[in-house]
Amino acid sequence: MSDIKWVKLHTDILSNRKIKYIRSMPQGDELCLLWVLMLATAGVVNDRGKLYISDRIPYNVETLANELSFPHNTVKLGLELFERLNMISFNGSGTIIIKNWEEYQSVQGMEKVRELTRERVRKYRDKQKELDPGSDSNGSNVTGNATGNVTETHGNAPRIENLDLKNLDLKNQDLKDSTHAHPSKTPYKEIVDLFNSTCISLPTVQEPDEWKTATRKDRLRKLWKQESDLEAWKHLFERIERSDFLAGRTEKWTGATFDWILKPANLQKIIEGNYDNKGDREDKLRAAAVARFLEGDDE
Repeated sequence: MSDIKWVKLHTDILSNRKIKYIRSMPQGDELCLLWVLMLATAGVVNDRGKLYISDRIPYNVETLANELSFPHNTVKLGLELFERLNMISFNGSGTIIIKNWEEYQSVQGMEKVRELTRERVRKYRDKQKELDPGSDSNGSNVTGNATGNVTETHGNAPRIENLDLKNLDLKNQDLKDSTHAHPSKTPYKEIVDLFNSTCISLPTVQEPDEWKTATRKDRLRKLWKQESDLEAWKHLFERIERSDFLAGRTEKWTGATFDWILKPANLQKIIEGNYDNKGDREDKLRAAAVARFLEGDDE
């Protein structure tokens, strides 16, 4: 059982059809609170959405009511309703399981990203030492040719802050070469895992080994040469998931897919904020972190 201190809730939870249905019931608000507390309890257990006191003792109506300080009848009603709405299930031993748990706590995906980032940092430092044994391990001798400041972040490859997209030369080969002179091998699986765990409203992408054509890999490989920092990809996917339009929550269009995102014209619009929610002010650092996807792109 890991010491994880969070679960994830979407800010549009009150617009969710199941939550709206639950709230319309006589004890609706109380049942919604029960649901949130069950999520928190499953987060404490941290075993893929299961709720149990110990490995061999699952929660039942009585023990869950005592644990969460709810009336017995309310918990009984809630569990029956949540199961009917396909929000929970019970395994053979009677353990309550929160369905689609990865929407609330994708710890495994985060650990993969952290592990890959640590390995990338280590390789970057080793490469800098090989190129210039006299320089420090952070490899700070980098120049840029865009409006903004080039800085180092925890020893990673250079990051461009306060970037002015209007003054960025998307065809500038010098900038592309200086900031990504030694991109690592394209981590197709890690990018896909990050997309699937972040863009939960979009269609899931199959494992790279199951891709039937080379088009997707070619596009990912080209983008990875321009942006070889998984943290920037994470910011990109988070921005997409925050967009009500791209996530399909407006119900006006549901065509956003992984391949659609990878197309240069669509990626350009995402980065420029064309699909951001009205009134949503994107953090400039996040915008800068994904801006390099477009550098040198001549498709």
